[in-house]
Amino acid sequence: MLGYSVQGTLLAKYARSLDPLSVSMYRTLSFVVTLSPLLFFANGEEIVHVLRFWPQILGSAFLGAVASWAFLQSITFIPVGVQVALTTGTRTLLIIVGGMIFFREYLSLWEFLFILLILGGGAFLTLKRNQFEHLDKKAHRGIILAIIAGFLATGMILLLAQVSREANPFAAGYFWEISIGILSFFLGLLRWAGNGIPLQKISLPDFQKIALASWPTLLGTGGMTLAISMGEVGIVSAIGAAGILVTTLLCHFLYHEKLSPWQWVALFIVAVGIAGLKLAGA
Repeated sequence: MLGYSVQGTLLAKYARSLDPLSVSMYRTLSFVVTLSPLLFFANGEEIVHVLRFWPQILGSAFLGAVASWAFLQSITFIPVGVQVALTTGTRTLLIIVGGMIFFREYLSLWEFLFILLILGGGAFLTLKRNQFEHLDKKAHRGIILAIIAGFLATGMILLLAQVSREANPFAAGYFWEISIGILSFFLGLLRWAGNGIPLQKISLPDFQKIALASWPTLLGTGGMTLAISMGEVGIVSAIGAAGILVTTLLCHFLYHEKLSPWQWVALFIVAVGIAGLKLAGA
C-alpha cells in the first residue's frame, strides 16, 4: 500500500486547490491507461471470469468512490499524515473484525498486540494539532471525514478481497479502479442536481499532472489485490500502515507539514509495530 501513500500525498496539492470530488474522478479515469499494465498478468479467460463478479466490483467501487472523496476532502482541513493515521487506524480495526466474521481469519495474541502498537502510534499523531497556513482551520471536519473514509474503505476492501480470492487479483484491481472513476462521475452529477455544484472542468495539463501524481496507484492496487488474495485481510491492512511513515516524510519535505519530536517518536513506534507484526506472522 506504499503506492497509495505516495499518490495520496502527491494528490494533496490538487485536492487543496481544486474540487476534491473532481480530482477523485479525474484520478481514477486516468487509470484506464496508467493501470493497464495490470491486465498483462491476466489472460482473456481470466478477464472474462472477473467480470462475472460485477455486483461485488461495483459495490466495492461505490464505497471506494465515496471514500476517495472523503479522503481528498479531509486533507483540506488536516495534515496528510494525520489523515492517513486516522483512516488507517479505523480501517484496520474494522477489517480485523470483518476478517473474523466473513473469512474466519483469527489473529494470534502477538499479532493483535503489534497491531495495537501500530494503531497507538498512529493515534498519537493526531493528539497534537499542528497549525499550517495552507489548511482550513476546521480540523474537526477533517477528522470526521478521515474516520468516515476508514469505515467506507473497510467494506470496500472486504468486497474486493472476495473477488480477488475467486478470480485474477490484477484484473479485479483494474476493473475496480476504473469503476470508481465512473461512479465518481455519477456522484458528481448527483451533487450537481442536488445543490448546483458541478464537476470542475480542468485543463489538459492539469489532467496530465493529476495522472502523473496518481500513477503509483499501479503499484498500490497491484500489490494490495495480490496480498488480500493470499493473506489475512487484517494483517495486510495493518502492514499497510507503513504508509504513515512514507506519507509523513513526503509531507515534511513537500508541504512543510513538520511534526513535533514526540510525533516522530510515534512514527518510530509504528515502524516497530510493523516489524513485529511481520515477525509474528512469519
